[in-house]
Amino acid sequence: MVEILHTDFLIIGGGAAGCIAAIRAKEQAPELDVIIVEKAEISRSGAAGRGMDALNNVVIPGVSTVEEYLQSLEVIFDGIFEPTVSQVIAERSFSVLKRLESLGVSFPRDKDGNYIVRQFHPKGRFLVEMRGELKLLLAQAVEGAGVRVLNRHCVVDLLKEDEEISGAVVFDLSKDSLKVILSPNVLLATGGCARIGLPHTGYLHGTFDCPWCNGEAYRLGYDIGAELTGFEYTGCSAMVRDYNGPGLSTFIRHGAHLINGLGERFMERYDPDRMERAPAGIRMMAMYREIIDGRGPIAFSFSHLPERTISIIE
Repeated sequence: MVEILHTDFLIIGGGAAGCIAAIRAKEQAPELDVIIVEKAEISRSGAAGRGMDALNNVVIPGVSTVEEYLQSLEVIFDGIFEPTVSQVIAERSFSVLKRLESLGVSFPRDKDGNYIVRQFHPKGRFLVEMRGELKLLLAQAVEGAGVRVLNRHCVVDLLKEDEEISGAVVFDLSKDSLKVILSPNVLLATGGCARIGLPHTGYLHGTFDCPWCNGEAYRLGYDIGAELTGFEYTGCSAMVRDYNGPGLSTFIRHGAHLINGLGERFMERYDPDRMERAPAGIRMMAMYREIIDGRGPIAFSFSHLPERTISIIE
């Protein structure tokens, strides 16, 4: 028998975006009944489920500007760049930081009381140091707001009535049963597609994001008649063996050097001004070229860094 549930606001995906949306909805209208459907468990789900050591894209007043951020992205994407969404992200980024701070996420300060902001982009500083269990804190805030959470539930299809989305068909993974959730308001917040195949090492967790980030929102939206855009913007990130992908930004922003099998800091051959902070495409091709020319394997070197910096990286 199919169980039927009713709610005012159905959020599909319990990652950072879904949790924030639920919290905000209850603040704006406490009387709303809100349901989050999450196929994993919201305290450790989504792209941020394993933790974050920085907010990667924040324009801190007095440190950088929205214009610098957009210029930096244009460099990274070799000019193939439509700035509308990125501008909104930049304009709202500092308020997001302050909001997370109010929820208990820690952003350490320097001796002068300023946020610690590192450089990873080729221009400007936008990576703000961050501490604390982001997803655990968001899950606690969701629970405190009175949001209903259906963990271990996977959305099979969206429902449509008279050109309006009216809910979703959901599979309960723990009970092997179907539910229908009816709602006049549905938000797709399942994140992007970060898992097209495995890295060459074969390690399931050898690249960005959790295995659940499989782009299902694209399929759900497409099947229901949504127009899809932006698929020409895809990213390919070169990895160094035996560490998870986010280490790339962590290592580089703290000053680690990429070296080849001869111990050479080879990026000076490909982008002598920006070195490791060159756009990802240049960095990837440089690593590839070194290996093809017989100067592999590629590694990161930390030997020149002070012990305190190495302990922060660890």
